Amino acid sequence: MIKYVMIDKVILRVGGYVMHSYHLLKKRIAVLMASALSLSFSNVLLCNIGAPAAAAGSDLYVGFPDQLQNYSTVQAAVNAAAQINPTSENERVEIHIAPGIYREQVIINTPYISFVNDTPSQDVVLTWYYGIGYQYYSMGSNGYYDASAAASKTTKGEASRWGCGVRVQSNGDYFRADHITFENSFNRYVTNEEIADGVEPSGSQSITFDRTAAGADVQSKAATERAAAMAVEGDYCEFYHCEFYGSQDTLFTGGAQGYFKECMIEGNTDYIFGTGNYVFDRCELRFKGYSSSATGGYITAHKANGAYLFSDCDITANSGLTVNSGYFGRPWSQDADVAFVNTQLQYADIIKAEGWYKMSGNTPENAKFKEFNTTANGQPVNTSGRVAGTVLSSANGLSVSDYLGGWTPAFLNAASSGDPGQDDPMQMTAVLDAGKIAAGTYSSSFAVNDVFSLTASAEKTITVESKTVSTADGKHTITGLIQMGGGGSADYRSVQIHAAASGVIHVYMMSSNAENPRTVNLLDASGNVVSSVENVVGSALGCYTIEIPSAGTYYLTSASSGLNIAYAELLLNTEEEPEVPDIQDVLIGDLNCDSVVNIFDLAKMKQGILAQNLEAKEKLAADINSDSIVNAEDVRLLTALLLGR
Repeated sequence: MIKYVMIDKVILRVGGYVMHSYHLLKKRIAVLMASALSLSFSNVLLCNIGAPAAAAGSDLYVGFPDQLQNYSTVQAAVNAAAQINPTSENERVEIHIAPGIYREQVIINTPYISFVNDTPSQDVVLTWYYGIGYQYYSMGSNGYYDASAAASKTTKGEASRWGCGVRVQSNGDYFRADHITFENSFNRYVTNEEIADGVEPSGSQSITFDRTAAGADVQSKAATERAAAMAVEGDYCEFYHCEFYGSQDTLFTGGAQGYFKECMIEGNTDYIFGTGNYVFDRCELRFKGYSSSATGGYITAHKANGAYLFSDCDITANSGLTVNSGYFGRPWSQDADVAFVNTQLQYADIIKAEGWYKMSGNTPENAKFKEFNTTANGQPVNTSGRVAGTVLSSANGLSVSDYLGGWTPAFLNAASSGDPGQDDPMQMTAVLDAGKIAAGTYSSSFAVNDVFSLTASAEKTITVESKTVSTADGKHTITGLIQMGGGGSADYRSVQIHAAASGVIHVYMMSSNAENPRTVNLLDASGNVVSSVENVVGSALGCYTIEIPSAGTYYLTSASSGLNIAYAELLLNTEEEPEVPDIQDVLIGDLNCDSVVNIFDLAKMKQGILAQNLEAKEKLAADINSDSIVNAEDVRLLTALLLGR
């Protein structure tokens, strides 16, 4: 949207800005207040002040071309943060990463850095491909990516630290990540970058699998080796709503203490491993499985010097591959210390009867393994076959606060129960999951739940298949596909949505035509198009966002040909609509109503946001970018306007 803003009778144009989600505002406000302008302005600033150098407490950006301090890679932003050199929480540097896939190895050796995804409904994926037992041109002498070595292609080297995609080194204390996906693709898929990097077995390990051969199945057991998505070695690091994808040795912990809140960690063998005191709070622990055979796995491999606590976590199985029963873990050292408290199993025998296994001569009987209140489908699990001494009758001393000691993580009290983000006004109302609908052909409408219905017509039927399909980014596989008629008219309405408020639909879908892009429309009850998604294609599922403008009944349909949907969720805006005064009475930017826009209005905006006490007219004046939310982006835009940028 283009908006014209009047500042003391001077018209300025503002457009094309990237907006931050409201949930980030509370975390950034202290920084914004600390950076308030100390200059004196007349009613209109005529000089253009150049872009300032990054200062302590700065916000840096990756993939946001309209931002002043924007970088093309995550590592470049991390290097810029190192130059700022924050030394306290007040100097924290937040690196805002635009949705997308970033293929790079990232090394962090500076404290008080945050990775932030301002759009939790879209993925920010940091992915890399190094695995143990293989060598690459790009490997530097220290075992990490080196740009000059990658360019010269003269010699090859082997990876250090399990080939980790991201490494938070021991001096990267107080690192935080919010809604970030960390992946090592080594045991998931082969990339063109990896092949160009000359990947081949190094001979240092027994594995000799040829990853470059046509049709190479790197998700098989035979192709699996150690390949970490994340190695966190800094103290007091935190992760909120993050995802970690790997197979063997997915997540390494090496700091003194850390905290994971509502994260998903996927792997097969020892996929959470290391040392230190770490709390996993309401996380999903997912066995990845293999494409070739049913082989069990191990969630943890702890090595003393601390303890792991898994509190109120879910243990699940990846539906796209073969998963056999596995174990809570095995002891990397004899005094390994791991506790599972209030664990929910997807099904009872996803964990083997004994629960724990041996490792390198270390027995589970002699380790400090603990289990309390494990359930499946709401019923207690039979633990009579567990390793002796591991099942407890009480959870005394096993609370999150017991393990955190005197440390209070910033994410400790973040929104729970699956909210897409802290302070996010959108909450999930209902899910349409094709994998949970019986396969068959339907010629009449039927309700899936109180929000979604499938609506067939006389001319078109709806077919539900148990087919397994992959997402376009290669990250997920989903079992179940709804095939629906298209046409774009009322006669071909396919999915009926009952929305109690405005919001969005996040939907994995593709066109039934694998070659030509299609348009998907959202129709209102009268058949009018109210929202559209262009260029929906077949072959692999893409994740799309569709706007729901207000409460009402809607129909999701293809504009030209059939549509396939595997999964959708409806997120409704539950905040009350604010009272909006007549726009003719409001000068945009003039919060104090003195008919001019200057530094005093900026100060009032910041103070009002901090105290959350802006009145309706002040909110309208402060909404610089007309997105109906007053937040840090409006502060930035008004600051830029006053500075003449």
